[in-house]
Amino acid sequence: MLPVSKPYKNKSLSNDKIAMLRPTIENSTWVPGISEIMNKSRDIETPRWRSIGNSFIGGYPQRMNLLPGRYEIIFYCANGNSYAFPRAKVVVEEGKIYSTRCFNAVDDQVGVEVIESNINNVKM
Repeated sequence: MLPVSKPYKNKSLSNDKIAMLRPTIENSTWVPGISEIMNKSRDIETPRWRSIGNSFIGGYPQRMNLLPGRYEIIFYCANGNSYAFPRAKVVVEEGKIYSTRCFNAVDDQVGVEVIESNINNVKM
Protein backbone atom coordinates (compact mmCIF):
# COMPACT_ATOMS: atom_id res chain seq x y z
CA MET A 1 0.00 0.00 0.00
CA LEU A 2 1.24 3.47 -0.84
CA PRO A 3 1.96 5.87 2.04
CA VAL A 4 -0.47 8.62 2.98
CA SER A 5 -0.08 11.59 0.64
CA LYS A 6 0.32 14.93 2.45
CA PRO A 7 0.24 17.81 -0.06
CA TYR A 8 1.18 20.50 2.48
CA LYS A 9 4.45 21.75 3.99
CA ASN A 10 4.25 20.77 7.68
CA LYS A 11 4.15 16.94 7.39
CA SER A 12 4.02 16.42 11.17
CA LEU A 13 0.62 18.02 11.89
CA SER A 14 -1.51 16.10 14.37
CA ASN A 15 -4.77 14.42 13.28
CA ASP A 16 -6.89 17.10 14.98
CA LYS A 17 -5.42 19.75 12.61
CA ILE A 18 -6.03 17.90 9.33
CA ALA A 19 -8.78 16.15 7.40
CA MET A 20 -8.19 12.56 6.32
CA LEU A 21 -9.43 10.98 3.07
CA ARG A 22 -9.62 7.21 3.30
CA PRO A 23 -11.09 4.62 0.89
CA THR A 24 -14.24 2.90 2.02
CA ILE A 25 -14.29 -0.89 2.22
CA GLU A 26 -18.03 -1.25 1.61
CA ASN A 27 -20.34 -1.56 -1.42
CA SER A 28 -17.95 -1.07 -4.31
CA THR A 29 -15.99 -3.14 -6.80
CA TRP A 30 -13.91 -0.08 -7.73
CA VAL A 31 -10.73 0.93 -5.91
CA PRO A 32 -10.37 4.72 -5.46
CA GLY A 33 -6.97 6.36 -5.86
CA ILE A 34 -6.09 10.06 -6.06
CA SER A 35 -4.74 11.46 -9.31
CA GLU A 36 -4.80 15.27 -9.00
CA ILE A 37 -5.93 17.91 -6.54
CA MET A 38 -6.63 21.63 -6.66
CA ASN A 39 -6.91 23.70 -3.49
CA LYS A 40 -9.75 26.16 -4.07
CA SER A 41 -9.78 27.67 -0.58
CA ARG A 42 -10.24 31.43 -0.25
CA ASP A 43 -6.65 32.04 0.85
CA ILE A 44 -5.25 30.54 -2.38
CA GLU A 45 -4.70 33.34 -4.91
CA THR A 46 -4.15 31.19 -8.01
CA PRO A 47 -5.52 27.64 -7.69
CA ARG A 48 -3.47 25.12 -9.68
CA TRP A 49 -3.79 21.41 -10.30
CA ARG A 50 -1.22 19.32 -8.46
CA SER A 51 -0.45 15.80 -9.63
CA ILE A 52 -0.58 13.33 -6.73
CA GLY A 53 -0.25 9.95 -8.44
CA ASN A 54 0.20 8.33 -11.82
CA SER A 55 0.26 4.88 -13.35
CA PHE A 56 3.94 5.02 -14.33
CA ILE A 57 5.75 6.04 -11.14
CA GLY A 58 4.42 4.98 -7.77
CA GLY A 59 0.73 4.52 -8.55
CA TYR A 60 -2.23 6.43 -7.13
CA PRO A 61 -2.37 6.87 -3.35
CA GLN A 62 -5.63 5.82 -1.75
CA ARG A 63 -5.12 7.81 1.45
CA MET A 64 -4.51 11.54 1.76
CA ASN A 65 -4.33 14.06 4.58
CA LEU A 66 -5.45 17.60 3.78
CA LEU A 67 -5.51 20.97 5.46
CA PRO A 68 -9.07 22.21 6.07
CA GLY A 69 -10.55 23.92 3.01
CA ARG A 70 -12.22 23.58 -0.39
CA TYR A 71 -10.77 21.22 -2.99
CA GLU A 72 -11.48 19.74 -6.37
CA ILE A 73 -10.06 16.22 -6.67
CA ILE A 74 -9.63 13.98 -9.70
CA PHE A 75 -9.77 10.36 -8.59
CA TYR A 76 -8.43 7.28 -10.34
CA CYS A 77 -10.99 4.51 -10.02
CA ALA A 78 -9.84 1.02 -11.04
CA ASN A 79 -11.71 -2.26 -11.42
CA GLY A 80 -9.64 -5.01 -13.01
CA ASN A 81 -8.66 -3.74 -16.47
CA SER A 82 -11.14 -0.83 -16.36
CA TYR A 83 -10.42 2.62 -15.01
CA ALA A 84 -11.95 6.10 -14.91
CA PHE A 85 -11.07 9.58 -13.67
CA PRO A 86 -14.19 11.05 -11.99
CA ARG A 87 -14.02 14.42 -10.17
CA ALA A 88 -15.40 15.59 -6.85
CA LYS A 89 -15.65 19.00 -5.22
CA VAL A 90 -15.25 18.71 -1.47
CA VAL A 91 -15.05 20.85 1.62
CA VAL A 92 -13.09 19.24 4.46
CA GLU A 93 -12.80 20.22 8.11
CA GLU A 94 -9.99 19.65 10.57
CA GLY A 95 -10.15 16.55 12.73
CA LYS A 96 -12.61 14.74 10.45
CA ILE A 97 -12.33 11.56 8.39
CA TYR A 98 -13.89 11.36 4.93
CA SER A 99 -14.51 8.13 3.07
CA THR A 100 -14.00 7.92 -0.67
CA ARG A 101 -15.87 5.48 -2.89
CA CYS A 102 -16.04 4.94 -6.63
CA PHE A 103 -19.26 3.45 -7.99
CA ASN A 104 -21.08 2.46 -11.18
CA ALA A 105 -23.13 5.45 -12.33
CA VAL A 106 -25.71 5.85 -15.13
CA ASP A 107 -24.82 5.33 -18.80
CA ASP A 108 -21.79 3.12 -18.00
CA GLN A 109 -20.04 5.99 -16.22
CA VAL A 110 -18.06 5.82 -12.98
CA GLY A 111 -18.87 8.21 -10.17
CA VAL A 112 -17.09 9.08 -6.96
CA GLU A 113 -18.34 10.25 -3.60
CA VAL A 114 -16.56 11.76 -0.63
CA ILE A 115 -18.57 11.78 2.58
CA GLU A 116 -17.85 12.41 6.23
CA SER A 117 -17.35 9.07 7.86
CA ASN A 118 -16.72 7.30 11.08
CA ILE A 119 -13.61 5.23 11.64
CA ASN A 120 -15.45 1.88 11.43
CA ASN A 121 -15.97 1.74 7.65
CA VAL A 122 -12.71 3.09 6.25
CA LYS A 123 -9.22 1.68 5.80
CA MET A 124 -6.79 3.62 7.95
